[in-house]
Amino acid sequence: MGETDGIAVVGICKRLDGRWVLDGASLHIGAGERCVLSGASGTGKTTLLRLIAGLEVPESGYIDIDGARVTGGEPFVAPHKRGLGVVLQQPTLWPSMTVAGNLAFVMGRARDRQQRILALAERIGFAELLGRRPQTLSAGQAQRVALGRALAAEPRYLLLDEPTSNLDAEARDQLNAVILDQVAEQGVGLLYISHDEISAAAIAGRRLLLSDRRITEVGTARLGGHGLAGP
Repeated sequence: MGETDGIAVVGICKRLDGRWVLDGASLHIGAGERCVLSGASGTGKTTLLRLIAGLEVPESGYIDIDGARVTGGEPFVAPHKRGLGVVLQQPTLWPSMTVAGNLAFVMGRARDRQQRILALAERIGFAELLGRRPQTLSAGQAQRVALGRALAAEPRYLLLDEPTSNLDAEARDQLNAVILDQVAEQGVGLLYISHDEISAAAIAGRRLLLSDRRITEVGTARLGGHGLAGP
């Protein structure tokens, strides 16, 4: 692993609706590292994720992925060329395709894609939905499918914005276990945004806080713990 491996967010400033939500925010996520980001509503967590994904453009600062400048340089690197899997709070599945079609599209022409689609769907818990259209899914089902699509692309990094917010406690725990298994199996770096202390502890990675438009490290979420380790 080289010194440039990972996602580097450096000095990012972003204004929304006339106010600064990020002002010199910086963050590093190593290759294969798990990071949990929390903070009060409206502090800019989702905006930060969208900036990394290439869905927003900052006023200043830059973002590198594995040493390559993707934001803040020329040319700007499009979202689909960043090697990221992204799941937003409101999943954006393609309504003209079935659930299986959504996954197949990001896999390209891989020979084994039908087997991989079924294996992912069974692991995440939506195998019975493969023939359905996204507009017929519940919010929780759509979140599961969005995670499956993100993983189907075999990303280098996974960005998840409250991925279990529409699930009950049992389904939340099951999905977090799947996320951990897939991240470990694929060696994927993870940025997991959550208000939920149980999810933060389950992910058991570096714990980060976004407050006053900056990111600080506040400790490590412990697997099976009831809070945070000391900084």
